[in-house]
Amino acid sequence: MVALTTFLPNSQSFETLARLRGVISVLRPIGRVTRLFLKADSDVSLSLSVDYLGVVFKFECFNLVVDESLPESFATAHQIAVISGWDTVKCIFRFEWERPALPGEVRVDREPIVRERGERKKIPDTASAVCVSMVGIAFWNAVRDQPIAAIVSDDDNDPGTLRVFEKSEEIAAAIEGAELVSADEAPRWVRQLAQLRRALARAD
Repeated sequence: MVALTTFLPNSQSFETLARLRGVISVLRPIGRVTRLFLKADSDVSLSLSVDYLGVVFKFECFNLVVDESLPESFATAHQIAVISGWDTVKCIFRFEWERPALPGEVRVDREPIVRERGERKKIPDTASAVCVSMVGIAFWNAVRDQPIAAIVSDDDNDPGTLRVFEKSEEIAAAIEGAELVSADEAPRWVRQLAQLRRALARAD
């Protein structure tokens, strides 16, 4: 049976994100960008960081951590971005999986396993491990029906770091293949993952 590993924030984290309103100041503490702070017009301030979970051997899944408890470094953090013109926070959920490599797909000296990510409908029947996590948030403009900015875990180039994207082409690349769900709807979306668990079990 192929198990779906879920690595997701709790309902309180989604509620905190949903309370963000107005202009957002993005603050960065000194040092490597493993944490960012958001300060909103709605008097909500929170910390964003990245955690990881080992799914199977050499397969790690990264997850955004939302926390209203601010560390001391918040007091000395400096502003790196201002986000305005948005009306909805959307959670960025990413599916990742491992599958056996096809003949000739990887070098003979490499483990015959391929790791991929994308929409849940693209998870192959041959998947041997599947993970879903929340890797970032997008600030969405409903009138334009597009994101104004996104904060996403950069697990490909520098695991554990966070990046702020404000250019449309960079945002599109960062959220490609992910599922975007408003923070208000996220708890229900998480509960519906039970259907995918059953589908994976049947496929196996």
